[in-house]
Amino acid sequence: MALSGLVPMGPLPQWMYHAQLIAPAMKHDPTMAGLTWVDLVFPLFLFSMGAAIPLALAQRAAAGEQGWRLHLRLLRRALLLVFFAIYAQHIAPHTIANPPTQRAWWLALAGFVMLFPALTRLPRAWSPWPSRLCRIMGWLGCLGILVVLNYQPGDGIALLASRIVRRSDIILLVLANVAWFGGLIWWWTRGRWPLRVAAMAVMIVMRLSRDDSGWVQAAWDWTPAAWLYQFRYLQYLLVVLPGTIVGDLLLREQNSAGAWSRRRAIISSARSAVLCLLVLALLIGLQARRLPETVLACILLYGVGEWLFRGPADDREGREQAVFRWGSVWLAVGLCFEPFEGGIRKDPATLSYYFVTVAAACFLLAGFSIVLRGLRPRRALRLLTETGQNPMIAYVGIRSLLAPAAALTGLESASRAVLATPWQGVLRAALKTLLLAVFVAWCTRRRIVWRT
Repeated sequence: MALSGLVPMGPLPQWMYHAQLIAPAMKHDPTMAGLTWVDLVFPLFLFSMGAAIPLALAQRAAAGEQGWRLHLRLLRRALLLVFFAIYAQHIAPHTIANPPTQRAWWLALAGFVMLFPALTRLPRAWSPWPSRLCRIMGWLGCLGILVVLNYQPGDGIALLASRIVRRSDIILLVLANVAWFGGLIWWWTRGRWPLRVAAMAVMIVMRLSRDDSGWVQAAWDWTPAAWLYQFRYLQYLLVVLPGTIVGDLLLREQNSAGAWSRRRAIISSARSAVLCLLVLALLIGLQARRLPETVLACILLYGVGEWLFRGPADDREGREQAVFRWGSVWLAVGLCFEPFEGGIRKDPATLSYYFVTVAAACFLLAGFSIVLRGLRPRRALRLLTETGQNPMIAYVGIRSLLAPAAALTGLESASRAVLATPWQGVLRAALKTLLLAVFVAWCTRRRIVWRT
């Protein structure tokens, strides 16, 4: 997410941007079909959240937590994510002022800092009163910043609140909606994945019927508050629910066969390579609109993958085989939907987009699982894993920490002077992304983790 948002806008090849954001003018063309690596970022985010739902809730279910308590927990988390979506948008420097001023940079940094006492998981060793005081001060600070950014002379509380909820981060708002409904569906269908697939089928049918007058259209258009909930956000359950199925696989007992032989290491490396090649074939073929060749390449790579995954040696290899096969199923569905709705597109999202990106998520998850488990480059990938364990700091830090820090220290202007060409701009974006990752990993190692 950080890298895709920091690369120079306009001078790079089209595959460096969203497929519908046409370079160099960077104008949105909703008719342009295609798929780039940037288009994978949002669904990978949602898929990861879906896979985490069973990991977060299964232990509570096994401990006998009552359903109504879990439902309240899910609702509380969804509402906190809605607040997070509103707050994160308000403290973005370009929302405060465009172009950002010194005041905007400092307010963005202050807003970022206020989230630490509000959302950080506090040490259990703390006594109740210091913990509560810290939490209260954090929330009061966040609310104070929202008031400062939105209050105008003569505003009443209702008008001020209306102005505050008018702006929100659409990615986080979608996340809040699908986190709640995805958690509920997982709870009601736990241990029965066919029911989850049936829920996806219902969502597809409702999507196909949404433009015809009737109760489906009425349900699709109804909302108690547009800033809180819209049914169209729930289409992304087509990404989240497959993630929960994979999450169920991650819960299985993991018996390992022990150290790898040379032959097993070679086969596992080949498996990982095939999984990555499947994703690469999709990105190249669908963006280039070479559809017959893309389908053929995927069929051939699936055949090779099925041969390589035969006879899993232990439970973990069996799990990776299952994730690969689930990805292949979603890929088949996505490629069959590809001609429908004018070709695969992220914005507006097509049915093909949901299922193809879910397949890519499955392949990448299985591939990284193999690499981390057997080839063990844990130190090399430690920065990625520790950043992934602290996604909320990383997400807000892109705009409200990295950008203000670079501007206020002069790093932004200095780096632009030294790295001025388009591809040097990509290097500049990569270095800034690395700095953000180092900070987030540092927080993770010290157990400074934001949680809703």
